[in-house]
Amino acid sequence: MSALFRCRALGRTFGAGAAAVTAVAEATCRIEPGDRIAVSGASGSGKSTLLHLIAGLETPTSGEAEWPGLGGDPRRPPGAVAMVFQAPSLLPALDVTENVSLPLLLCGHEPAEARKRAIAALELLGLDELAGRLPEEISGGQAQRVVIARAIATRPVLLLADEPTGQLDTGTAAAVLDVLLAAAAHLDAALVVATHDEDVAARLGTRWHMRDGHLRTGWAAPC
Repeated sequence: MSALFRCRALGRTFGAGAAAVTAVAEATCRIEPGDRIAVSGASGSGKSTLLHLIAGLETPTSGEAEWPGLGGDPRRPPGAVAMVFQAPSLLPALDVTENVSLPLLLCGHEPAEARKRAIAALELLGLDELAGRLPEEISGGQAQRVVIARAIATRPVLLLADEPTGQLDTGTAAAVLDVLLAAAAHLDAALVVATHDEDVAARLGTRWHMRDGHLRTGWAAPC
């Protein structure tokens, strides 16, 4: 099977002239089906921008990016790439099921089918008892697991998570990572997690590291 994503000398610079900031500089990497990748590095090192480039949410300012395993476009088919952001980002006026259904509706699914798939995703993650609650009625850890349910409801082949445990305590963070790993296994999806947490990074099979916008693949943490 073709690589889900590959890039060469990929870069993203914001601004121009003396005010220009290079968030990602000449990154070269590839993501294969079934990969489990941790992208480690300090805050501001470029991890989030790299994930946005992989997801097709940002347009590179230099280099090449390709999605051969997705027909050349990360948006086709809809939902093939899903992203879990650092903040839960649930819409406060919608209950849990409606929040999980929303991306499916935006992808063109009928309301009944979207609801059915949302409920199935919640049940898979053991969250069905939260189905009718509003975001303000659940905990931070529960909210982050609902966000994962929302991502997997589209049945992606590439699941990206940007600091998904960054605002959680150690125990809750471990539980959220358990859910991410289990969801990726259930979907047979590749998983890429950006994190500054060494405990999280250690649980993924491949380690990348970013520093000042520069990506190193095959990086090993110092002993």
